[in-house]
Amino acid sequence: MTGTFSGYSRRPWLACCTATVLVATSCAFGERDVVQQPSGSDQPVASWEQLVRGAYENKGVAQVQRLGDRWVLNVMCDGIHATYIADETNIDLMTYSRGYVNARYHYVEHENTDIRCVQAPCPPARERQIAIDRLTAVEVTPEQANDKARTCE
Repeated sequence: MTGTFSGYSRRPWLACCTATVLVATSCAFGERDVVQQPSGSDQPVASWEQLVRGAYENKGVAQVQRLGDRWVLNVMCDGIHATYIADETNIDLMTYSRGYVNARYHYVEHENTDIRCVQAPCPPARERQIAIDRLTAVEVTPEQANDKARTCE
């Protein structure tokens, strides 16, 4: 049977993965992960990112990947931290999806009105996404990337 994954159609599986990323992203800022508070901002700096001249940059290495019809930045530093990339970008993300990158970004909040409702009424969901300011390709082997991810360099 084509178009199935473990007996379920791909769409529910994709929705489950998308919901998992949303939950992981919204729960990612536990108390132990907050490093500092940027001045003039209410966004915490997580342990896998750093604040450089008013913008965030990832530690370790990152990858840009497609998840369904959306793009995700996966930062590999003491685990993998996935965050949706805001749709309003002038950067060709497909170009950077073939390898490792360093990202410079800031956070934006979007209202998602296209959510699957389990039980009405369902208000729109607020999503914390990142707006990419710059992506820089990083030439490393998978072994070097694993080392950078482990040490968060």
